[in-house]
Formats: sequence, C-alpha cells, structure tokens
Amino acid sequence: MVYRTPTILLLLFLCGYNAAQAETCQWWFQRYGWQKFSVIDVEDCLKKGSPVEADITGGESPLHIAAEVNDDPEVLLRLIRAGAQINGTTKKGWTPLHSAARFNPNPEILLTLIDAGADMNARTNSGKSFIFWMEKNSKLKKTMGYLELLNLYAKNN
Repeated sequence: MVYRTPTILLLLFLCGYNAAQAETCQWWFQRYGWQKFSVIDVEDCLKKGSPVEADITGGESPLHIAAEVNDDPEVLLRLIRAGAQINGTTKKGWTPLHSAARFNPNPEILLTLIDAGADMNARTNSGKSFIFWMEKNSKLKKTMGYLELLNLYAKNN
C-alpha cells in the first residue's frame, strides 16, 4: 500500500491533530514548558491526558512547577480546578506556595495560591515557612505586592 503524504496530512487535520499542541504537551514534565504555558496550553494538555498530579522531580507536581516559573495566575487556577492539590508537598515538604515564594517574582501568583486555600502556616521539612522563602526572593521583595503578602500573613497569624 502506498501512502501519500498529503492524504495523511489531510486525515490528521480532519481528525483535529495539531502539531503545535502535541509539541507543547511534551513539555508537561519540564520547567521550560511551564515558563511558556498559557491557560489554553494547559487545557489542551489536560484534555489529552496529561496528569494534573504527575511526579515531575522529587515529588513536584505541575502546580509546584507552575507556581515556581509561570507568571500567569490563571494557569495555576486551571490546574487547581482540574484537581491539583493546593497543599501537596514534595519529598522535602515544599508546597506550591513555598515554591512560588522562593522563585516567582510575581506576587499575584502567591496571592492566587493563598486565595485558593494554600496553607500560609505550612512548613518545609527543614521548618521553613513561605515567609522565609519570600525573604530570599530578591525580585519579589522589590514589588508592592511583597508588602501586601507580609500584611496578609500578619493578619492571619
């Protein structure tokens, strides 16, 4: 049987295959992908069966990675709505809030996690709070949201 490339491509197109989306989902388990993912990318990958509670490295879930490197709060909310554990921990006891506090310069990411139910009093296995990790995040400390986060923590403790 002889296959013709245009015929195969037409069939793939008619079946809804999208090469760009397929390529996007291959990054589900990589930090690089989560830096770039949009809400649409996350929705497409979830529809294609990408696991919302995948163990990427050391118990990190997609929510941990997104909280660490993605600057769009809607991406995190989409994962949470899909069943991501807001207070799930890594092998070192880090929650997504700890990851965001240490590495993400966008205070809206932390506020989104807190609004969604992240435990502000959770501690890592080494006893560190998200406030401790915020202090290590020099880019976050330069934002107005940093003070808002400190005030929010103070009100709840």
